Amino acid sequence: MTQESKGSHDTLNKIHRLISSQLANRLEDQDVTTADIRAAIEWMSKNNWTAPESNPGLNKLAGKLDAIDPDRIREIVNGIPTYN
Repeated sequence: MTQESKGSHDTLNKIHRLISSQLANRLEDQDVTTADIRAAIEWMSKNNWTAPESNPGLNKLAGKLDAIDPDRIREIVNGIPTYN
């Protein structure tokens, strides 16, 4: 591997970690939107989210999605408040 390709690989890894981290942070926000959830799901899908343990950023993001109340997701996606 040349120094140039190594630098590019390192840069892409850094960008990947930053995007995953930003998406995870957006999911933690009380004002999480449908677009935030869809962006996170799409990002995870494109990055083989079925094995997030191999990628700490995707693992963190998967945990944030798991932590969102399913009723809250339905409320955000459908725009209809859910009542308990």
